[in-house]
Amino acid sequence: MKGRTRALWAAAIVIAALVSARSAGASGELEWETRLDRASAAAVRTNQPLLLDFWSATCVPCVEMDRAVYTDERLLTAMAKVRPVRIDIDRDPGVARKYSISGTPTLLLTDSFGRELFRYAGALSLDRMLQLLDALPAEVESINRLSAALTAKKDDAAALSSMGRELRAAGFYRTSSDYYERALRTPEGRRGGGGRAVLLVGLERNALELRLFVDAERYCREALRELGGRPDEPDVQLDLGRALIGQQKTSDARRVLRTLIAGHEDTPAATEASRLLAGL
Repeated sequence: MKGRTRALWAAAIVIAALVSARSAGASGELEWETRLDRASAAAVRTNQPLLLDFWSATCVPCVEMDRAVYTDERLLTAMAKVRPVRIDIDRDPGVARKYSISGTPTLLLTDSFGRELFRYAGALSLDRMLQLLDALPAEVESINRLSAALTAKKDDAAALSSMGRELRAAGFYRTSSDYYERALRTPEGRRGGGGRAVLLVGLERNALELRLFVDAERYCREALRELGGRPDEPDVQLDLGRALIGQQKTSDARRVLRTLIAGHEDTPAATEASRLLAGL
């Protein structure tokens, strides 16, 4: 009987240790915050992004990431860039609903206030996780400042456009496009001219990065209608050629690239257009 009691106590201690390790980080070194509000307040002070890890106790890939990813020394060093927050979707369903989390694991990168910048659904390998963290900006002060402006006035066209530009520079192309689209819907964005053209150029370049060639073509054509001979015109014509090549519209691409070369001779865009033409 005493032996059985001791065994039960031993099992209880092991279970408690595992639970403790999961809330503090599987290696015992990566310290997870479990309160989003507390993590956000700390991140605002240091202008750090938040990394939200949505998991559940029954999620097998989550356990595998704890074992193979979050214990690696390189990962622990790279995580110094962010404030790591672990959200148990069963214990904190409100936060999961706020971010429309449909499964685990899901990783979200946000600004210091918790505005989503990037998400990845599913388990990440160690190498992919390291690549993601390496590409992150060391601080998000400019993004935080624009977030605050948009909290005060959600349809601030200048802030929306600037946020799109900041996110594009950081490589968050999908989220950047969301802000450019919102800026287009404002009165200033609906007004024709250079301001609208800037938004459309940002959208077409994001679409090219994401290999959304149909969208890129549409935005390029809209931008060219607004540019009307402005300095960006040859670069947008070149992007239009790339979008057409991506759709295998070879004859259309040749026509666009030849027009670019004829109209903007001796520009870098014309030089690149000649290179693309030689490959068609």
